[in-house]
Amino acid sequence: MESSSHIEQTLYFGVCPHDLLNQLELWFAFAAQLSRLCGVSLRFEPSLDFPEFSRQLANYHLVYANPNDTLTLVRMHGYIPLARFEESFDEGVLVVRAGENRVLAEVNQWRVATCTSLVVNDIVLRHLAKEGYMPKEMLDFPSWSAALSALVHGESDAAILYADFFNQLRSETKARLDVLAASNERLAFHSFCLAPALSNLEPVLRQALVALSHDPVGRDVLRDLGRQAIVRTVVEEIEAFDRL
Repeated sequence: MESSSHIEQTLYFGVCPHDLLNQLELWFAFAAQLSRLCGVSLRFEPSLDFPEFSRQLANYHLVYANPNDTLTLVRMHGYIPLARFEESFDEGVLVVRAGENRVLAEVNQWRVATCTSLVVNDIVLRHLAKEGYMPKEMLDFPSWSAALSALVHGESDAAILYADFFNQLRSETKARLDVLAASNERLAFHSFCLAPALSNLEPVLRQALVALSHDPVGRDVLRDLGRQAIVRTVVEEIEAFDRL
């Protein structure tokens, strides 16, 4: 339902850069429809790379952030987790160089390139541990791109990559890789978070986010983003990320 009142304040809205690839215009449309439903003026301020996004992270009034950034926002800055996309979880893959006939049973002997501080790394390790596997050594890199580069250049035997990052790779790059494992833990996710100074807007923004899938225009915007619905989340779910 469209809001019948308008709040005279402009909120700055940011989105995790991974989610902007090939979808920038769609997020402008998302912000416009969310603003219409909640009666709050939203100004979408995209950051196209992670260094810029990290600098702006705690300056956004409303932000769609990955699990690690969500933890930072909640714990260090008091942000309020509002909602998440339904059936959308952060997962990872274990990849090796194509054509080397490697098998997963050998992973206990491998050096694996990854981003050890990111939740996706823990998710993939959790997935492997269920099968009785654990890499011999984890090589830490500052980004998924750097971890992939290490694998391609023979600095590691395998790499753990964020599934969305892998899916966005060019087909030529994917052809040089074999996927040996893919997690499906359904434990971590990106979240919409609200700055603590605007806690009075928590009910109306959460309600508007959830209502998008029930609004004809909002539903179309979600569909274009490849999403079906938005559901509420709470701080206890976010805190659980740190226990993976």
